[in-house]
Amino acid sequence: MGLLALRRYLPYLRPYVGLVAVFGLAQLGALAASASIPKIIQYIIDGPVTHHQLTQLVQMAGILVLIGLLEFVFVYLRRNYSGIVSLRMETDLRNDFYAHLQSLQVSFHDNWQSGQLLSRAVSDIATVRRFVSFGLIWFLQTIVTFAVVFVLMLELDWKLAIVVTVCMLPIAYFSNKFHDKYKPIARRLQDQQGDLTTIIEEMATGVRIIKAFGRMPPTALKTSHVWTYLHKARGKEAPVRANREVALLSAAFAYASNAGIVDHNPCVGCRAQRRDLARSLRDGQRIGGLC
Repeated sequence: MGLLALRRYLPYLRPYVGLVAVFGLAQLGALAASASIPKIIQYIIDGPVTHHQLTQLVQMAGILVLIGLLEFVFVYLRRNYSGIVSLRMETDLRNDFYAHLQSLQVSFHDNWQSGQLLSRAVSDIATVRRFVSFGLIWFLQTIVTFAVVFVLMLELDWKLAIVVTVCMLPIAYFSNKFHDKYKPIARRLQDQQGDLTTIIEEMATGVRIIKAFGRMPPTALKTSHVWTYLHKARGKEAPVRANREVALLSAAFAYASNAGIVDHNPCVGCRAQRRDLARSLRDGQRIGGLC
């Protein structure tokens, strides 16, 4: 199921198929260079060293250095271009995710914590980037490496190849068990991170309100002040955030009015910028005790 879900990311990789081919071929080249080094060392031991032809060691050492430099170049190309592809793919994912959120109904945002959405937009998409940049490459390299090494061992000693393959079965079994146990833990950590982000985001909302109106006496705050904050000050740079912050302030004043601290709620009559403030009003009830 997890591998099938990777098909969803193919549309984001298609614009960069050329770069994907470059770092894919570079990875294969680095693997081929790395796999050829043991064969050359075997040739050196069985040839010049065994027959005391030490004059050939310089040539073979030069070949080893050349292969090492080629492997370095291939690894550099793979890391460089895989990083470029993953970063561009991450940017496209974030843009599409944000555009999708903007097109949803307000009721969806009422039912979802803003911290959970922020966690999905930041942490989850960053995880996809790291998987494309490193995880996917190493997954493919592991498969190719196993096939190449298995063929080399068969050429060297088929009994040794069978023994190594049998010894890998327990590793595969325990790796699968670890994955089954790690998956729910990772999911729970993801939700907890979203909850923590929600708490921090709601605290930041209260801090912005205090910075804007904290020095004014509650009775001196007028509807014109709130309207200016909603439509000209904070509203210009972040209208959605301004709606939630004003809703939070309105909830605080409603509590203060019921307690007899103020006579009216200056937020009443300020029209929100096309956003339903019901969710922010519920959030504002949490800080009612501050009044």
